[in-house]
Amino acid sequence: MVSPDSYGSVLLLIVITYVLSVTLTQPWSRSVVLLVQIGTVWLALHASRARRGVRVLASMVLVVAGGVAIGSLVWSTGSIATQIVFSTSALLYFIAPLSILRAIVMQRTVSRETVLGAIDAYLLIGMFFAYVYQALGAIGSEPLFEGGSTRRSPSRCSSASRPSPPPVMATSCRPPTPARPSPSWKC
Repeated sequence: MVSPDSYGSVLLLIVITYVLSVTLTQPWSRSVVLLVQIGTVWLALHASRARRGVRVLASMVLVVAGGVAIGSLVWSTGSIATQIVFSTSALLYFIAPLSILRAIVMQRTVSRETVLGAIDAYLLIGMFFAYVYQALGAIGSEPLFEGGSTRRSPSRCSSASRPSPPPVMATSCRPPTPARPSPSWKC
């Protein structure tokens, strides 16, 4: 059985959170995932024996996150609720790995708990960036890493598919002349 003071229980909740966030697609599911994240972060802080100041700050964020999760269940139609849920999730996943990393760095020996803590911190950092990406996508008006609807697909030898050549060189798909060394274009 996994102890509540173990990083194994944190890992179990991380896996549950991940499975829920991937499988549930309804608007209300974000609130359910956020509630599980609250439990995951609280358990991570408990298992890592976070300092009192960190626990107080995290408790305030967890209470706000709980309010956001419940409020998002009631008012789940707006994009503002989505932005707040993703931003709160990112904030929660920013706090937890720092506490875990602090705890495992302070240990003198490498044990099973140290390895589980490192795995937990690694996964939480990855989920932090995933939620930052989601929050930025919800806040922004255009999709991230896409050119929007005006984007044209570049032709095979267009200047968009390769780095720009030096100013003196012609911009055709001909190989460079041997007298002047420059990158070769494969067109």
